[in-house]
Amino acid sequence: MKQTRNPYLPGGSTFRMENRNLLAPDAICGPDGRYYLYYFTSKMDKLGVAVCATPAGHYEYYGDVCFSDGRILTSESGYGLMFDPAIYSEEEGNFLYYGFALQKRKEGFPEAAYMGGFVVQLENDMKTIKTLPIATVPGKLQSVGTPYEGHTFLEASSIRKIKNKYYLVYSSEQGHELCYALAENPMGPFSYQGTIVSNGDVGLAGRKK
Repeated sequence: MKQTRNPYLPGGSTFRMENRNLLAPDAICGPDGRYYLYYFTSKMDKLGVAVCATPAGHYEYYGDVCFSDGRILTSESGYGLMFDPAIYSEEEGNFLYYGFALQKRKEGFPEAAYMGGFVVQLENDMKTIKTLPIATVPGKLQSVGTPYEGHTFLEASSIRKIKNKYYLVYSSEQGHELCYALAENPMGPFSYQGTIVSNGDVGLAGRKK
């Protein structure tokens, strides 16, 4: 990536992050024909956006995902942990998926770390929130009594549209399976549909696949 000033980092240095990593980026072509790349850092506090005229770079820092009043969406905002962004854009709008869910409470983690997956609609500037974030798939601690029990959200939202239905693929609490949920709308509500693939018993009793 092209180095441009980024307020995430001391001294305004950019994508060469000292003592933290740039993680799990996802990119898409926006309404204006430019390419927008979303990422988070190991601090898990914000979702950054970089922009470029071509998908291969060089990307320049564009800003942070923020509310219409300029406040940055953070893990303290009450809408999940800023983790594993996945972006989807269509004529109806621009939709950003993200989130994470620890399986039990751990000291030092904010409440956002247990909530699960979220989706937020963005304006056509690709960084300003248009509608407030909505939960997609619950974390383990929020799943009691729901069809998601045993297959709750861990990380890695991934969205696709097939025959006018929206399929949200995610890594589950099991840590060895990909599950999916289905909705009629990119904002949900999403209903649990099952496991796509699991390798949880590979190696058990000599099993190879």
